[in-house]
Amino acid sequence: MREIKFRAISKGRWVDVPVGYKCLGINRETISQFTGLQDKDGVDIYEGDIVDGVIHKDYSLHVGFILYDYNGYRIKTSTKSLGLDLTEKLTVVGNIHENKELLCEN
Repeated sequence: MREIKFRAISKGRWVDVPVGYKCLGINRETISQFTGLQDKDGVDIYEGDIVDGVIHKDYSLHVGFILYDYNGYRIKTSTKSLGLDLTEKLTVVGNIHENKELLCEN
């Protein structure tokens, strides 16, 4: 079973948000849930993270962001939505709240 945890931006930096706890001063639009997965460097992957690397069975390189839909956590690129098949080949390079310009590289 994966660990349930959240993070959000508060006063310009990322902070852990306890489950079921009302946090004052956090930017609610930045609340992100942990996927239960880590990238190739052992960095936790959260919803909204921007990842780079081999993210599909076709072994092609992509830049995309993590989202949750009815199929679970996925990577959304400029052209497709892919499952999180090969997380050991991903690197978290930013997030959609602070680094949107990274998505323009697709």
